[in-house]
Amino acid sequence: MQLRKPPAALVPLLLLALCACGPEDDVPLIPMDATLEARMASEGLRYGEYAQWPEDIPPDIPPLQGEIRVVKVIPGQQYRIDYSAVTKEAIAQYLAQLEALGFQLDYFVYTAPSIPDDQTAARIARGEWDTVEITKGPYHMRLEAGDPGANLDIDNAGFMTPGPPPQITPTPLVWPSDIPGRVPQPAACQMTSLAELSGEYAGGYQIMFDCTDPQVQEHFVEALLAAGFKETDRLVSDTGHNVYITLEDRDVAVEAAEVIGSNFVITVWPGDGLMGTPSVWPTATRGSVPRATPNVGPTATPIGRLAATPTTRPMASTGVGMTQTASSLPKATPTVGATATAAALPTATRVTWPSDIPARIPEPPSCKVFYVGALETGGYLIGLDCPEHGLHERFVEALLAAGLTETHRAVSTAGDVVELTLQDDEIAVDVFPNPGAGYTIQVRPLTQ
Repeated sequence: MQLRKPPAALVPLLLLALCACGPEDDVPLIPMDATLEARMASEGLRYGEYAQWPEDIPPDIPPLQGEIRVVKVIPGQQYRIDYSAVTKEAIAQYLAQLEALGFQLDYFVYTAPSIPDDQTAARIARGEWDTVEITKGPYHMRLEAGDPGANLDIDNAGFMTPGPPPQITPTPLVWPSDIPGRVPQPAACQMTSLAELSGEYAGGYQIMFDCTDPQVQEHFVEALLAAGFKETDRLVSDTGHNVYITLEDRDVAVEAAEVIGSNFVITVWPGDGLMGTPSVWPTATRGSVPRATPNVGPTATPIGRLAATPTTRPMASTGVGMTQTASSLPKATPTVGATATAAALPTATRVTWPSDIPARIPEPPSCKVFYVGALETGGYLIGLDCPEHGLHERFVEALLAAGLTETHRAVSTAGDVVELTLQDDEIAVDVFPNPGAGYTIQVRPLTQ
């Protein structure tokens, strides 16, 4: 019998062993239909009828008899077989069988500063253990037993071909179908993020592009002028750059921001009727549509429109002075978190949950996706609008039930959770609760 100090990640397992609980007893299983089970099985997470002893485990390794809850397959690395029920007698017989087959068994008892030495010695004297390391030639296994469950990890690097590295290929974002056809998509650009707006800009969008044309702002404005739009606002820096240009017709207002690097941002919303009778999007109705802020962390803010004033003022980030043309009309900053009575969202194609996110990362229930941004690493940043505060906790529970483990938590001085990270061996999910009703998540692949 050997003593072992558990790493930080194993402390919860130690506590479970000490209280004689199964490793996964308190984790609820998400109800799934046959289609979802099949999809998850193809991605290496086998529930239901797919939760069987893997057929490609060599016959030299006998199966442990018990009720299997889930099998997680990491090609070329490991099987993790989670048992919801297995008897102590079956475990004792299994270990005796392995020893008879020539496997070496090393028993470990976890220690910690909070556990008295005499208590540890008493456990060893009774023949108790927390984990067993099992080896023979190229085979290596690790067994953790609770009551009534158990976890059996089998390293499969010696007999299974490694799978491809995890990768999420962002699904191309779709240009909203309710934007009138006379507002063209910028040429030579790829959409990288899409956000629904609220407040004064309710029913509108803020869209970011990655463009190969350094003069895309100028060319986009020319296309709008050719379509009948009129310029109503312009903010010019003291170096002559157009920080933004606003154009409108009877129904639509469009703002084109300055190109920074290869990034180009436009804001499209129901117009103020400056060219005629005030109007909203075609088919839209009036109503209040509050939105949550799509922040990446507790101090991040969304990309927003500069508030125009008729005076020269410094720009906070660069210190460059700016002036506004006399004919322009001031407008409020189009924040995503504001609440106001304005045009409601039309029933048309809006921002949706990316279809290529693995099925074990479920779309959060009771919340609406209002922002999706594609990350350069292949993942997504997703903003969610929820009817009440705290719904991120249900999403976290679903991730834990799907086999992800919490690896990071940041808490404010007031005791509020501001950031959570959960991951498995392939994917990490960062959760950023908003102060209001909503939260932001980031889904990113992990490199092997």
